[in-house]
Amino acid sequence: MSVADHSYAKGKKSASGSRYRSGSAPSAMQADDAHTVAIAVRAYYMAEQRGFEPGHELEDWLNAEQQESSRH
Repeated sequence: MSVADHSYAKGKKSASGSRYRSGSAPSAMQADDAHTVAIAVRAYYMAEQRGFEPGHELEDWLNAEQQESSRH
């Protein structure tokens, strides 16, 4: 099962075939997605500043999580 499949594994398909009716996706899931995207963007810019030198991915992610958490 891919990550995309896992995200919607518990969702039920409507008659149109979509997992959720328009506008009915849980807001908690949207907030989690936005938080994850914000962390990913921060981690990307950290890697970019370092010239994308390999081996620092986890460090970048953890630092980005910490920065994003302190922002809230």
